[in-house]
Amino acid sequence: MRKIIYAVLLGVILFAAGCATEQSAGVLPVEQKRYEGIAYISGGIGQDEREKLTAMTKNYSLKLVFAVKSREFLSDVKVKITDNSGKKVLEAVAEGPWFFADLPTGKYTVIVSLKGAEKQSAVNVVKGQRQTMLSFYWN
Repeated sequence: MRKIIYAVLLGVILFAAGCATEQSAGVLPVEQKRYEGIAYISGGIGQDEREKLTAMTKNYSLKLVFAVKSREFLSDVKVKITDNSGKKVLEAVAEGPWFFADLPTGKYTVIVSLKGAEKQSAVNVVKGQRQTMLSFYWN
């Protein structure tokens, strides 16, 4: 009986240590969020998370990538997307260097800012076709 209790305790300790190691390595759950009905997801810190995001977002219509010109990825970028009439359809903060939005077909303006430095780009999204991608670089 004592051996069984020790085996169970050892299993619990090893499981907890594995979970702590996974979280400390930056592998946190990536979850879809919504803003006024528009699904979006962000992340991409580490290769494992980027692979997970790629699989989860293959049907999302827009992908944004944030980096400095030396190719180091960025996070905490403010994202605002407006439609052709100027109405805000999405506003969020990117939790990693990749940001995906599942926008319907249409013309949009993507406005991103990092520490007060703002950039913007017009984009034409066609739902159901190849994912549209925009990259934004800061100095």
